[in-house]
Amino acid sequence: MEIYIADNNILKNSKLFSRAIQLLPERRQKKLKSGTAEKTRMQSAGAGLLLDYILKKHEIYGENAEIYTNGYGKPYLRSGLLYFNLSHSGEYILCAVDKNELGADIQKSNICHMDLAKRFLHTDEYDYLIGLPTEKQTKAFFRIWTLKESYIKALGRGIAGMLDTFAIKILADGAAAYQENKLLPYQFIEYEFTEYHIAVCTTGITSKPALQQVDFADLY
Repeated sequence: MEIYIADNNILKNSKLFSRAIQLLPERRQKKLKSGTAEKTRMQSAGAGLLLDYILKKHEIYGENAEIYTNGYGKPYLRSGLLYFNLSHSGEYILCAVDKNELGADIQKSNICHMDLAKRFLHTDEYDYLIGLPTEKQTKAFFRIWTLKESYIKALGRGIAGMLDTFAIKILADGAAAYQENKLLPYQFIEYEFTEYHIAVCTTGITSKPALQQVDFADLY
């Protein structure tokens, strides 16, 4: 497994953004010129650049690099040569790749509203959060949310209707997913990166890889 992160702020430079778009496949270039909001265009460009960098690193080109989406919108390589999952939050783009299916998520800690936690999270997760000191609830909330999203993305599902159907349990040595008190066959890798929490979920983890930082400036 390999996990990459890139600071997307560099694409705020209009000249670099224009050059970045030229590095992307024609299909993605057209999508970025379709009039979407600037922030969305930057995130899409950054995600495309990071994935393109990784595929080239693995010598995956042409038809083997063609991307499709499943019924829930999760992208995948039709060739099946590599599984990947992208996520973005704040200033950063995250991409995890492996020979096994996986889900990855990055979240920037913000403000934790416990009423939202009560509404969307599993009751076991909510009970865990309210049992913590107030000053620790925000960090714990975003940790759980990131873990949950990574699990749902590993399944290849959409988030709607899924959040309260399983519970993330925080353990002394990490985290685990449970459904109806039964341990689910997935493992998590977690990272803390400045004020961000990162989680990768898969069935095939053997060791924790280093978080690799990619500088988009080096790609031009």
